Amino acid sequence: MAELKSAYLIFGTNRPLVEKAVKRMRDRFAPEAVERLQASETSGEEAVAACNAGGLFASGGRAVIVDGVERWKAADAKAVAHYLDDPAPDTILTLVADQLRRDSALAKAVGKRGQILAYDIAKRELPDWVRAQLRERRVDVSPRTARDLIELVGENMGELACEIDKLATWADGEKIGEKELEMLVCPRGEVAPFGLTDAWGRR
Repeated sequence: MAELKSAYLIFGTNRPLVEKAVKRMRDRFAPEAVERLQASETSGEEAVAACNAGGLFASGGRAVIVDGVERWKAADAKAVAHYLDDPAPDTILTLVADQLRRDSALAKAVGKRGQILAYDIAKRELPDWVRAQLRERRVDVSPRTARDLIELVGENMGELACEIDKLATWADGEKIGEKELEMLVCPRGEVAPFGLTDAWGRR
């Protein structure tokens, strides 16, 4: 366990990469040695208690993963900071958030004793990301088509990833354009109705 820190904070707008990082952490341990908690139901003190609880599988290492920690308050961050002064051996605390300020109390607490893994992508980089994801699946799209897909779906990268998988499966290596988007993608982006028709009009 020496190669791992006592705690990790994983967050960012690039949800596919966040989920991949969490999966990598989870896969380092036996399934029965992983405890998955929700911050909506678990306080910082309770997460710390779970880390200190140990268990039958402590000798092989344990992971306590808490999702949605962006909702935690100052008291929760304080509990984590206090715990990290003397963390449980062979137990890795992994905190997962959608978005979190890098200067937040929780980020500062983990940054001092653990490691922060931030997977953000700028809004202007989204079209290039969409095209790159499709190219990995042998599907070519124009910059305009990539932007239109984002207009239809919105900027949630998890939802974009789902649509990309669907489009790539359907295309099977063929190019995708406006016709395919109109046929396969259900509009749900946060844009005005006329914005979608304008998008099609711009081709």
